[in-house]
Amino acid sequence: MLEPPVLTTTDVKLRLLQKSDVPALLEAAQDKDVWRWFTVDLSEKSRMETWVDKQLEKFKTGTLIPLVIEDLKSGSVAGSSSYMNIVEEDLCLEVGTTWIGKEFHGSGINYHMKYAMLHHAFDVWNFERVELRTDALNVRSRRAIEKIGANYDGMFKNHRFNKDGGRRDSVIYSILKQDWPGIRTTIFSHVQ
Repeated sequence: MLEPPVLTTTDVKLRLLQKSDVPALLEAAQDKDVWRWFTVDLSEKSRMETWVDKQLEKFKTGTLIPLVIEDLKSGSVAGSSSYMNIVEEDLCLEVGTTWIGKEFHGSGINYHMKYAMLHHAFDVWNFERVELRTDALNVRSRRAIEKIGANYDGMFKNHRFNKDGGRRDSVIYSILKQDWPGIRTTIFSHVQ
């Protein structure tokens, strides 16, 4: 089982999610627009608590490492992301369940946390493939993933439930180990 890392850049710190993070996460989660594409609206305390409990249960099984994103400039919790769908024997994983509070959109935090997570996956854990997935209709997320240089691999039709109980199509992107040096340079230019 992979050890949960503590990841830092000049602007962010990512560390293992804890039950005690609920109040700070809830504060970052209040803008309803954040939840438009997420599978659950976490702006209410009971849903946030349930979500955190589920993330921590998955952590115990070894299939997910949930991380809290701390903004080092403000000292505030900005959101959460995870290493998930971890298949160590195939050296593949996904960076997902990412959400960032509205006040941090456009701040560069996404570049910083993606850089830290990808660097650790490729340069420390030596994974061969990292996937990123999003709702096919989430244009903002798709553009952000494409901007860092991830490869579009295709679409999973009717892939997941959305927060309204309907089904969504998910697009899948990947970064391969041989692509990482060029992508690292692209992302790093944004985290200087």
